[in-house]
Amino acid sequence: MQCLTPHVLTRRPDPSLPARSWNGNSANEDVKRVPVTRMSSSSSEIAATGIDTLSNSFLGVPVEICIATRSLQQTIEAMVALGIGPWGLYQFNERTVSDRRSYGEPDPYVIDVAFARHGTIIWEVMEPVVGAKTLQLALADREQALHHVAFDGSPLSMEERRRELISRGTRPALSGVWLEQVPFYFFETPGLGSVVLESYVFPASFVPEPDAWYPTQPPART
Repeated sequence: MQCLTPHVLTRRPDPSLPARSWNGNSANEDVKRVPVTRMSSSSSEIAATGIDTLSNSFLGVPVEICIATRSLQQTIEAMVALGIGPWGLYQFNERTVSDRRSYGEPDPYVIDVAFARHGTIIWEVMEPVVGAKTLQLALADREQALHHVAFDGSPLSMEERRRELISRGTRPALSGVWLEQVPFYFFETPGLGSVVLESYVFPASFVPEPDAWYPTQPPART
C-alpha cells in the first residue's frame, strides 16, 4: 500500500475582513431572529431528564461515524492525509458475518471495512463489494457519502433496541453478527431523510485482529 505524506497549508486571518460571529454573520450585523416552531403530537409528552437525555432516550451514546465509499483505499488514504489512522482492514463476508440481511431478507453481502480510533470516536469506512443495498443506495450518484452514526451502551438488549426503533418508525436496512460476537443493525430513519443509525453490542474484550494495517501497524500496547 502507498503511504501518503500530508501537506497542510495554514492561512492567517485577513485583518481587513470584518470579524465573524459564530453563526457566520458579521459581528456588527443585525441577526434576524427565527421563531421556534413547537412540536405537536406525541413529542409534547417528552421531557428533558438531564443535560443530554430525554424521557424517551434509549440509544446509548454515539461511538462511531461511517463513510460509505466506492474506493476504500482512496478514502482511507485521504483520511490518513488528515492525520486520522492507523486503519485496521477487514472484510464482512460468509466467513466473518453470520445471518447477513438487507431489509429483513437474506443477503450474501460482501463489504470491505476499515476502522480507525480517533479519541473516543471510531471512524469506519465501508465499500460494498456485493449486495448491501443501503450502502449501494447511498452511493447511487456519488463516490463517497457519510452513511451512518453508530450507538452502543444502551440499557436495552439488541432485540429490545430493534423492536423499539421499529416502533418509532425506522426500518432495518442491514444486519448481521460479526465473528459471532457483535450483533449489529442499520436503521433507515424516514423522518431524518438519508440519516442512518446503527445499533450494536460490542464486548469490551472483543479486539479482532485485522487482515492488514494502513499505513503501518501501530506499536504493541505495553
